[in-house]
Amino acid sequence: MTVKVLVNDPLDASAMETLAKIPHTEIVAKHYEQAELKAVIPNYHVLVVRSATKANKEIIEAGTNLKLIARAGTGLDNVDVKTAQARNITVINTPGANAISVAELTIGLALSLFRFIPRGTAGSKAASSGGKLSGSSASARSPKRSPRGYWRSTVKSSSTSHGPEPRL
Repeated sequence: MTVKVLVNDPLDASAMETLAKIPHTEIVAKHYEQAELKAVIPNYHVLVVRSATKANKEIIEAGTNLKLIARAGTGLDNVDVKTAQARNITVINTPGANAISVAELTIGLALSLFRFIPRGTAGSKAASSGGKLSGSSASARSPKRSPRGYWRSTVKSSSTSHGPEPRL
């Protein structure tokens, strides 16, 4: 049996590569608005969402073949967990997936306060760039390059399951 997976919100390329490696799966990465989603969801066993898609009661009830709803991110505010559980659909999310980013931001803000950077740059013309930052941190590209002195332990994301194990 081939498990059909709908990735309704964009995911990182590495996440898509990981999904593609799962045997006996057909991955469809396409965004449907609510009305369209309701029409196509009966064709899928797994629905993967982020913040843009609302897996509400209407969508879940239309998903007659749904066995799993996966929220790529923290929280389940956009998934009707009670309706899913009532239909024996497993709901999972990825709590802590953004923990490294939050830790980097916290450290960066603390360092900027310690170095009086906000006060020192208050009069600069940083606004000429439209207030946008460009590029990305080296530690975001490679966690191994993160300043080791700031990390006391490894932050590891895990998956939290709500409901029965999916039977596909």
